[in-house]
Amino acid sequence: MKKRVEKYAEMSKGIQYLEWLELQKTINEMFREKTRKLQEELRLNFGEKEEGGEK
Repeated sequence: MKKRVEKYAEMSKGIQYLEWLELQKTINEMFREKTRKLQEELRLNFGEKEEGGEK
């Protein structure tokens, strides 16, 4: 984790504010999409367990 933070800090040196905002926007979109997919997967898994428990 520490190396990842150091790499991110190194990459961000000299970055302009608007570029930084765009980068943050992209990261947030990626996080949102990954979170959405995980929530859908959890719902599917939970639904399968409920159906299996009723039989």
